[in-house]
Amino acid sequence: MLKRLLVAVSAAALVLGFAVPAKAATVYYSYSGTKMQLAGTAQGMQANLHVKLAYVAPADYHSLSELAVINDNTLPQAQRNIVEVGTITSNSVCGAGNSPCLFTGIWVNGVFQGYNTGLVAYAPTCSVPANYCAGDTLAPHITNALNGTPMQFIIQHSGGNWWVGANGMWIGAFPDSLWGGAFTAAKTFRPFQEVAASTVNTCSDMGNGLLGTDPSGLAARLGSAILIGDVPAVADNFVANTVTAPYDLNVISTQTSRAGGPGSGGVRDGC
Repeated sequence: MLKRLLVAVSAAALVLGFAVPAKAATVYYSYSGTKMQLAGTAQGMQANLHVKLAYVAPADYHSLSELAVINDNTLPQAQRNIVEVGTITSNSVCGAGNSPCLFTGIWVNGVFQGYNTGLVAYAPTCSVPANYCAGDTLAPHITNALNGTPMQFIIQHSGGNWWVGANGMWIGAFPDSLWGGAFTAAKTFRPFQEVAASTVNTCSDMGNGLLGTDPSGLAARLGSAILIGDVPAVADNFVANTVTAPYDLNVISTQTSRAGGPGSGGVRDGC
């Protein structure tokens, strides 16, 4: 479990960044996941997410699973600061043929800064091809092509940076200076899945394409979610958050849920 102080960003690190993909005038977002809202603050969170090549309809934008650490989701949108890490199926983010890939993202005062923008890559990890870097394809790590493979993701603040990691390896860090030093702890923590579509009745899959309530028990997990450095210390208790039909959510425990679905029409891995 990655509950430890982190070393400073390597001087040999690289700054990565991809522009926000071009979008139509209207993008329809669907969500399924949980959240934990604190009276106090915490320094980060960790959880397991399923990694799968999700079906994304040709006219749609992406299907993703992520962790999001937010300064305070009760604030107006223009005051929210966010760090994100997770897995995404998207040709515009990953490159054609490279989905799903590992992504990071930040929001500064309610404005998304672009995929992997501002991230200082952790050179000891990202200089080794077999390790994890932002934007890398995760396809080689999927051992179950049908239902996906769980991977551990983490976001943790330490040493003047918001660090992000995957499967026990640090990917890189976002320096506090990106927020003018104003974002060093958080009150809101969300593990969730998202589909961005060009139509309200999309057939793109969320998660691994199985409803969270599917009786097989094989739907994509948002699993073993825990807070890091919470003050005052509280029991981990992630509750249902926004769920957009036709996708759904099955809260199994205070730390684990299953979420997703096949989209409009009910056909998994296609329309």
